[in-house]
Amino acid sequence: MKILGPTRFHRLNEAGGLVYLFTGFFLILCLISYHPEDPSWNSVTGATHAHNLTGLAGSYIADLCFQLLGLSAFSLPLLLWLLAWKWIRSRAIQAAGVKVFGAVVLFLSISTALSIRPLWRPWNGAFSAGGVIGILIADSLLSKLNVLGTVLFSGICLILSLYLISRFSMAAFMAIAARWLAGPLSFVARFYDWLCARFASWRERRHEERTTLAQERAEQRAAQEPPIPVMPEPVYSHPAEEPEPPPVHYDIPIHELEYQPPPPASSRPPRPVAAALFRGSGRRIAARSTAP
Repeated sequence: MKILGPTRFHRLNEAGGLVYLFTGFFLILCLISYHPEDPSWNSVTGATHAHNLTGLAGSYIADLCFQLLGLSAFSLPLLLWLLAWKWIRSRAIQAAGVKVFGAVVLFLSISTALSIRPLWRPWNGAFSAGGVIGILIADSLLSKLNVLGTVLFSGICLILSLYLISRFSMAAFMAIAARWLAGPLSFVARFYDWLCARFASWRERRHEERTTLAQERAEQRAAQEPPIPVMPEPVYSHPAEEPEPPPVHYDIPIHELEYQPPPPASSRPPRPVAAALFRGSGRRIAARSTAP
């Protein structure tokens, strides 16, 4: 018998599958009915009756799972149900060791992702969302990779764990998502086309209403205002061009010049002015020089 794999006996495989199936149901009931005041590994109370649906055993199991793994403990029943499906159908589990390693990586990656920012503490702060293991791993990664690096590393580990424990494929996932979303997307497309058609018809109707209203207002203004008299355009008559008068030639009278004899010359010669002025200025200079 391989690790985690079914045997060659079909009835035994069905029995083992039922065990895994009911174990998953028991574990999910323990987790969903967890109560912080129930007796557990880290708390002691005087209550003899536990609030958990599966009793004291369920309270101890739920507290242990939540304290160690946090909310990632809810993936334990899912893995048990997948294992039960394999056993009931007597299908061999290929690479069982790889599947176990992928399951461990899945638990750790979810716990680390929930502990990056431990702001949410469910059940009134009874435990951390990522558990003790998640807090330790997250603190170690944050000190070396900071927040963004820790988020990327946790996301990569989560995707790799899905590849290891299942037949997850991105192409298959996209094909399945396309088939699932075909109906809603077609409805959204039809609704969008209908909305565009309604909007276009509303705009056209609004335009027609505005045009009609503008015409009515123009007719009302035209009926209330008196008509403006139209003045005829003035007709300008150009006078007939008169013939230019003939040029008038004036006769200039021509007279002969009369001869006038020159004036008689005087017998006294003219006195030179410059010499007289020079003699007068010489006398005044001499008189000034002789004065005491």
